[in-house]
Order: sequence, then C-alpha cells, then structure tokens
Amino acid sequence: MNIVTPLVLDKSTIQKIKKRYTQLLSEVDQSHLDFVNKKFDRIYKNLSRFKNWKGDLVEAVKIMLEQSNFSNVLSPTDKHVIACAYYLCDIDDIIPDHSPGGIGYIDDAYIVNETTKRLQRVNNVFLYTCIDKFEDFKNNQN
Repeated sequence: MNIVTPLVLDKSTIQKIKKRYTQLLSEVDQSHLDFVNKKFDRIYKNLSRFKNWKGDLVEAVKIMLEQSNFSNVLSPTDKHVIACAYYLCDIDDIIPDHSPGGIGYIDDAYIVNETTKRLQRVNNVFLYTCIDKFEDFKNNQN
C-alpha cells in the first residue's frame, strides 16, 4: 500500500513524523486502541468520499484495522496498526489535519507508507493480505 500525495515533505518534517511514530510505537496500549475506536469512523466517513489519495489513506488504515486480531497482549503488528490509526485520528499531529488547502493529511499518508515499510520486517503475511485487499479496493474503484 503506497499512498501517493500531491506534495513532497521536506526532510525536517519527515524526521519529526518518524520520531512521533517511533514514540507512539513505544507507548501504544489499549487506551490508544480505544481512542481509535472512538474517532476512526468519523474520519473514515469524512475522507472516504474522496476518490483520491485521501480516500486511499483511510481505506488503507481501515483494511489494516479490519485484518488485525487485537488481544490483551498487543503483538508488534498490532502496535504498528494502532500507532498508524492513532496518528490518523489525532487532528493535531505534525501537520494538523485542519491546515489550509487540505494538506493536513499528507503526514498521515506518510505514516501509512512508513507503517507498510515497517510491517515488511514484522509480519509479511499480514502486510500482503492487506495489500491484496487494498488492490481489490483500487480495482473496484475503476
């Protein structure tokens, strides 16, 4: 799953995003999943109507959430998925979602791409299942 956005992020912003993602991975617990469960549906409704990278962004996160089997003990895969979804649901992340011109979700797209890269090292089976479902979604859009 690769979300292509209309803008390229500068190195400084990318470093900040990676630092925040790494921090989230170290902190992820049930409260982060609860936050995602409260916020994600609203964000999905708002962005899924776009037939561009924003719609792709929320669909990719939705697929990862649906494919996860969260339990009391979170696996490394769970932590990546929750960190990614949590970042999307946090409106005041590195580039606030309410930024002018709709650019506020570009950092969220970067997080989805970063999560995909990291999942390659953690759980290929999970990742490839998600990629197959994302490709089905893209094919059904046309």
